[in-house]
Order: sequence, then C-alpha cells, then structure tokens
Amino acid sequence: MPAWFNVIWRRQTAVVSMGALAALTVVLIAYRSRIDFPSLSDGNWIFPVAASATAGLVLIHFRARDVRRLAASQRQLADAQRLAEQALRQSEQRLRRILEASPMGAAVGRADGRVLDANDSFLKLIGYTREQMLAGRVSWHRATRPEQMLSAFDAMEQAERRGACDLFEKEYVRPDGTLVPALVAYAHLGGDEFAAFALDISERKRVERELYAAARIDRLTGLPNRALFTDRLQQAMLRHRRLPELKYAVLFLDVDRFKTINDSLGHQAGDELLCEISRRLREALRAVDSVAAYVPGPKGQPAVQPTDESDSTGPTAARLGGDEFVILLDGLKSADDATVVANRLLKALSVPLDLAGHDIVITASIGVVTSELGHQRADDVVRDADTAMYEAKLAGKGRAVVFSHSMRDRVRRKLELEHDLRKALDAGQFFLVYQPIVSLETGRAVSAEALVRWNHPTHGLISPAEFIPLAEETGLIVPLGEWVFREACRQLSAWWRDHGRGSVPGVSVNVSRKQLALPELPRTLYRIAREAGIDPAAIHLEVTESAAMADAKLGEGVLRELKAIGFKVAVDDFGTGHSSLACLHQFPIDVLKIDRMFVTNLQRGSDFASLVNAIVMLTRNLRIQVIAEGVEHADQLSMLQALGCQMAQGYYFAKPLPSEQVVERVTRGWAADRACA
Repeated sequence: MPAWFNVIWRRQTAVVSMGALAALTVVLIAYRSRIDFPSLSDGNWIFPVAASATAGLVLIHFRARDVRRLAASQRQLADAQRLAEQALRQSEQRLRRILEASPMGAAVGRADGRVLDANDSFLKLIGYTREQMLAGRVSWHRATRPEQMLSAFDAMEQAERRGACDLFEKEYVRPDGTLVPALVAYAHLGGDEFAAFALDISERKRVERELYAAARIDRLTGLPNRALFTDRLQQAMLRHRRLPELKYAVLFLDVDRFKTINDSLGHQAGDELLCEISRRLREALRAVDSVAAYVPGPKGQPAVQPTDESDSTGPTAARLGGDEFVILLDGLKSADDATVVANRLLKALSVPLDLAGHDIVITASIGVVTSELGHQRADDVVRDADTAMYEAKLAGKGRAVVFSHSMRDRVRRKLELEHDLRKALDAGQFFLVYQPIVSLETGRAVSAEALVRWNHPTHGLISPAEFIPLAEETGLIVPLGEWVFREACRQLSAWWRDHGRGSVPGVSVNVSRKQLALPELPRTLYRIAREAGIDPAAIHLEVTESAAMADAKLGEGVLRELKAIGFKVAVDDFGTGHSSLACLHQFPIDVLKIDRMFVTNLQRGSDFASLVNAIVMLTRNLRIQVIAEGVEHADQLSMLQALGCQMAQGYYFAKPLPSEQVVERVTRGWAADRACA
C-alpha cells in the first residue's frame, strides 16, 4: 500500500477492497472542488468512505502533497481531452474545406437515393441547389438515367458487401434534361447510408469524340473517311448475305482535271472545290435516305454517327483522299438503280460554279460495282469500283462505267506488264522500227520516225498503246526515252556510214512529258548526239501539245534551249490539244504534224478539208513545215497535195520497218512513185 494511503478503522473486522478504494479516491478528488470535507491540522485530508452499523465509519486519509499531485494529473487529463476535441473539430473543418474545394463531387445519402449532404461540386454536377438539398428534394436516383438505374443499384450492393465499389461511368440527368457524363464510386458508411463520389468527365468525352472523329471523319469535307466507309460497307455486305433482296452498290468517283485546277488556281481553291463537291454529293442523294454519316455537330462541326445497323442504311458519301470519293448505296431494290444515281451525281456536279473568280465546270469519272458480283471483302469492292472508274476515264471521262470481270483481267495484265517493264530495258527486250516521212513535193523520204517496240518473252509483241502509257505512269518513260534517243542516233550514224547522209537524212524521236520536265534534258540529248557523231540539226524532237502545255513555262524554256543547240522541234498530234493556237505562238516550232483524225475524215465532208487548209495556210505564214499523219489511201494523198501540205507519213507509203529494210525501201524509189503519182 502506498505510503500516502492510510485507512482509519473504527472496527478492526472491516474488510475494504483496495481496488475499489483507489477508484473511489479518484472520484473523490474530482469532486473535491465542490464538496467541503474536513482537513486535519497538518493540511492533510480526510474523506469518509462508508458508514454502517456493523462496519462503522471508514475514513481515507491523504497527505496534502499527494492530493495536489493527483489534482494536477487530473487537470492535465482534462487539458489533453480538450486539445483532442479541438484538433478533431479542426480536422473536420479542414476536411469540409477540402471537400468543398474539390472538383470531385462528394455526397452522403441514403439507400433510397435521398441526398443528406453534398459539396458544391456534386450539386453543380447534378444541377441542384443547396436549398433544394436541405429541403430534401435532391435524390441521386432521380438524377440517374432510367436505363442506368440497374447498374447503379449493383454498384451500391457491391459497396455494401466490400465497403466500396469499383469505379464506373454513368450519366446524370439535370433538371433541364442535360446529360452529364461522370465517373462514379459508392462507399458504404453503415446502416442505409452511402457516400457517393462523382467526377465530371464531359471534357474527356469531348476529346474522345474529337479523336474518334479525326480517325473516322475527313476534316476538310466532314464526310466519312476510308475507315468509316469500310465499316459501313461491311455492314451492308452482311445485311445482303442475310437478306439478298437488300442490294447495295459502290460508286467510286474521281474528279476530272482536278490537279490542273489545283495547280493553276492554288490549293485553297482546290480545297474549296472539294468542299463544294462534297456538298453537291450530299444534296444529290435522296433526302429521305438521310445522307450517310454526315450530320452537323455543335457549332457546325461534323458529328460522328453511330455504326450500328439501324443508323447506317441508305447512301454513304465518303472521301478517300485527294479528289477521290466513294458513295455507298445501301438497301437498293435493283442493282440498275446504281447507274441512275451515278448519272444524277454527274448532272449535279456539272453545274458551273465560281471558283477564285473563275467559272469552273466540274466533270467526274465514276466506277460502279453492285452486290450482284458477290464480293466477300469490302476492299475488293472498292478496288473493282476504282478499276471501273479508270475505265470511265479511258472512255473519255465525264461518265459512269459498271465494273465487269474483264476489267479485272486487264488490271491483272497491267500489273504483270508493269512488273515486266521494269526488267525489259536491262534484258534488251526493246527494239526500234522506223516509218518514213515523205516529201509530197519530191516524193523522197526526208526523215524516218523512230518507234519503240517491246518483244515480251511470254506475250510476244506488246502494243505501244498498252505499254507507253504504263511507262508514263510508272516514270519508266524517262530511261526508256533516253534509250530510244541513243539507239536512234546510233542507227542514223550507221546509215550515214554505210549508205551516205542522203540515204536517210534524219530521224524523228518522240519526247515524253516527263522528259520535257527535266531541265537537264537538252544537255543530255546533245551529249548523246555528239557521241554518235550526229549533227543535232538532223534530229526532230516530237512533243505532243498536251506534253508541252503540261507545264508551259518549263516546257517553253526546255524547247528553246533544245532549238538553240540545233535540234528541230516538232509538235505531234496537232489539233487534239486544248490550246493549239497558243502552242503555235508560244513555242519555238519547226514542224507541225496534223493529227490522223483530220486526215481520216478528209473525204467525209468539206469541214475537215477546210480545217486542214486553214492549218496549212497558218503554218505557211508562220514559216512552219507541215506533216500529215495517217495517210492510208491515194485519194487522201491527192487532197493533201491539193491543199498544199508539204510532207506526210502513213501506211500508204510504208508500215514501220526494221532498220535493215529502211534504206532499201527508201532508195528503191517506191515512195517517190506513190507520192508523185
């Protein structure tokens, strides 16, 4: 027993629990300031503990210093409790300030949805005021879309089992009907109370929509791009397999002469033209079909349309890139309807428009593929529609052509020839033939045109009409053209060496558009001619009107440099280009070759004869020589001589000949006899 604790006994038989006395001592000290107990003369304290008839009075005696020590300890405990309560209040205030300042909404509510308390972010998110909440008029169930209620209840049940639920997305409905997407989580607080945490993700959803649109919508025109169009086409193909009576068709549209417009008027004008074409395509398709995947979004921005089947039927106009567009016609009753729509689109595009101060008439070439061909892959449908479009261009542009399997065979052959063409030059598969050019005044050959031929190891002789455009398209025309010029110079040098310069006075060599675009062309040709020992004046370089006018400024400069070196410049196929008279004035021309179309039609009416006469008279005044191409009959020759034409070439004189036959046939005198007959 501590020294300071003494029990004064009135009866020695009393038994007192020490633990009870200690506890009672603390209680008595706590009440000491309010209860007046007697104290001894030495300052110590006496506390009555119990009194009874059997035990007598039990008194507890404390020394004064021990009482003071216990009182100080009690005060320290009270101060500590007060500080703890103050810290708790401050913590609660800080937490309240954090919740109020947080952009994340936080609320406490019951399982029935009633919101008991919430921060401003949560109230702003669901569109209610604090007064409405305090009045008990706010419910997070009422602010939830009906179709999302089940998922919300599942989240609350999960929170009740685990303490908190996984994050999930939902949309709150504000009183004005506005939908607000949010990232939400629930926590169970006990009983029927839950805490809800919600973050407004409207901005994130907006960015997602923009990224999705960037991946699926053409930014310039607002039309679907290749990815979205392919998705729509695949859906149409699936529907057709389930319901064969629901037919579809794809129209592949390419704007004719777009590059010319874009290069001459500028890229901004080109963009404006593409936007105008897109607008006309949408308007030309039936309004009842709700055009494709283009519906203006907020502030005029294109909105991405859903890709489920219910929203993707009807026409879909899309831009693949550049000036290429595709149109999906879905749900057709007849495949023939595709041609009707294609012609309607051509008519809509042909209406003149003002572009950068110029009146422009748009024409287009359209390839059509229908579901009747039974394609299995969307890419194959677009590929074949593209093939049909090129057939439309070859047929004269400004028209629609329906795809057939024979076109696919031609494309396959084209790819095969392109592959073989790259190896043909190194393999020595090309050779030259020569067609004499005859003077209609003397009847003698004045030159021979060098014409390239391709002896394919598998297919035999390939027509120049087939491989020359392919060489132009692939760029192989540049090395091929240089080989032709080198070989023609070599052969002319051999003729001069073996038969004299009078045997074949000169050669004509065709120069392609891509060669004419090379600034170094004059130096290259001059070097080759000098290496062969040929005077440049003996060589006529033939360029077509379209090749010269492709880049008129560059073409004029190259031609003038060639003429300054000594080469003769001839314009081939005159009369078929879009600026014939301008070409006569602009370029340094020595010889003009009248296209075979005029010669063929000389006897069909006086109009063509008048045109040829006008050309001859014009060139005579400009001191330009004239060659008529494609002479095949004696009456054509007679009319050309009567009109004053100076030279001619054609099958009437000779077909293209191998090099070893040229001199023999020319010197034999048959050409002179026929020309002067």
